[in-house]
Amino acid sequence: VKENKIEIIPLVYEKFKKIQTLEIRKIRNRLKFNNDDIIIFNSGKMNEDKKILDLIELLEFLLRYNKKFKLLLVGEASSEYSFKLKKKIISLNSKFKNVITWIGLQKINTLRNLMCISDIAIWPGIPSISIQEAIYSNNILFLPKTSASYHLVNSEFLTFHNNNVFRTSQNLLSIIKSKDLKKNIMTK
Repeated sequence: VKENKIEIIPLVYEKFKKIQTLEIRKIRNRLKFNNDDIIIFNSGKMNEDKKILDLIELLEFLLRYNKKFKLLLVGEASSEYSFKLKKKIISLNSKFKNVITWIGLQKINTLRNLMCISDIAIWPGIPSISIQEAIYSNNILFLPKTSASYHLVNSEFLTFHNNNVFRTSQNLLSIIKSKDLKKNIMTK
């Protein structure tokens, strides 16, 4: 078999049909997002190791520079961690008008659609298996440099820098400001 006839597909990966612009607008509207909002996506089982509170801290920092950022969380957490998350979400949503939407676990097709309406996918801690879906959804992907995700982080620029929200936010803001830079990253 010729090399150009072989398609390498990551483990537990299933190609899916991306939704069209009209459907994206409908889903964004249903979730009360505007078309020009910059949606940050995260999914999976939420716990201390996933560092969702760090992601919320990053959002709070980003909102100082650009009020268009929103966070879409998909998944569930233990009751103890859920309490911590809800407390922080309520605080931030009252400070900035409804910038975080948290919905529970979703079926795979719904999860894929939610990824398609998002612009950026960030897993600050241990990444979820859904990062493969996020890559195919054309999200800009930010991951920590860990043994589990090192092979997916192709530059310092796309690294979620734990304990350095400022550095991560500056990288993210640079991507958003530069359409050419965003296109270049998306093709890597």
